[in-house]
Amino acid sequence: MDYVFSNLLGAPYRGGTLLIQDNELLTPVGNRVGQVNLVESTSKCLPYENLTQIRVLCVSPDGALLLSIDADGRALLINRKRQALLSHFSFGAPVACARFSPEGRYVAVAVGRLVQVKVFQQSSGSCFVTFAEHTAPVSALAFLPSGHALLSASLDGTVRAWDLVRYRNFRTLTAPAAVQFGSLAVDPGGEVVVAGTVDTFQPRSTAA
Repeated sequence: MDYVFSNLLGAPYRGGTLLIQDNELLTPVGNRVGQVNLVESTSKCLPYENLTQIRVLCVSPDGALLLSIDADGRALLINRKRQALLSHFSFGAPVACARFSPEGRYVAVAVGRLVQVKVFQQSSGSCFVTFAEHTAPVSALAFLPSGHALLSASLDGTVRAWDLVRYRNFRTLTAPAAVQFGSLAVDPGGEVVVAGTVDTFQPRSTAA
C-alpha cells in the first residue's frame, strides 16, 4: 500500500471496505468506523463499536444509512446524519460484500463460505430470499436502478442476474475464457454491466 495513502487511513487500518461519501472517507478502524473529512482534513470515529474487526461497510444511496459488518457477520445499522444507532443484528456468517437497494429498503449480502446471496430488510435484519446457485464465493453485488433485479459476480466465473419479484436466476453471464470475477458495476441506465476479473499478469519488456 502506498505510504501516503496508508497514513491517511491511519495506523489501525487492517483492511476492509473503503468508501467515499459526501466528501468523507469512511474506513474500518479496528471495530469502529473512521471518518476523514477530505475538505477540512479532520478525522474522527463514530461512537459505536462492532464486536470484532470491521470487514465490510455499506452506505445507502442517499448517504443517510451506514451498515458496518464485522469479521463474524454481526452488523450495526447507523444513521450517519444523526450519528444514531438504529439496530444491530447478525447475518450468521462472515460477509464478503454488501449493497443497499436503490431505495434503501433492502440490503443484499454475499456470504462467501456458503456461496449464497441473501437479501434482507434493512429495518429488521430479517432475510426474505436466499440464492444459492453460485459454485464458488461471491465477490461483488450490484442492484439494477429499478431495484427489481440484483446482480452477483463470483469466483466461479459467472455473473448472475436475480429477479427480486419472482425470486429466480433469470440470466447467467460468462466470459469466453475461464476467469474469476472480483468486481461489478452497472451503468445508471441499467443497460450496461461491467465485471472485472482477479486474474494477474506478468509485464514483459518488448525490447530486443
